[in-house]
Amino acid sequence: MDTARWSPTRPALIFCVDDNPDAADSTATLLQASGLNAVPYYGGRDALAAMNEASPDVCLLDLAMPGMDGVELAGRMRAWAAGRRRPLVIVAVTAHGDPESRAKTEAAGFDHHLVKPVRAAELLAITLALWNSVDPLPEVTESDSES
Repeated sequence: MDTARWSPTRPALIFCVDDNPDAADSTATLLQASGLNAVPYYGGRDALAAMNEASPDVCLLDLAMPGMDGVELAGRMRAWAAGRRRPLVIVAVTAHGDPESRAKTEAAGFDHHLVKPVRAAELLAITLALWNSVDPLPEVTESDSES
């Protein structure tokens, strides 16, 4: 059974999505240097397109991106992940720390809201803690779906 826990035999795939390539690259590099599987994407459309090839477990999203902001992207990612056995963890990583922005991410279903600049230790701790707290969805058997 897929336990959806962080382990060397089943590492999580982390999408680092930011329209600023330096921010996306440095976040991914930091996570990779810590032994994690992280990939940078430079916008919402690129990340969504990649989801069909790679199934992310954690998504770190900037909010203020042109074309598709982080809130819209989170909604589309949640829709994509519907029905998966492993829940998708979504974290806002943004310069916007005001109460209105925090309320917006909470209403959009983000799992956490980090304000830039994020300390490396905080990013790693939050990413690991959120991923490790995820419980897999129960398996659906044929008898369950017939009732």
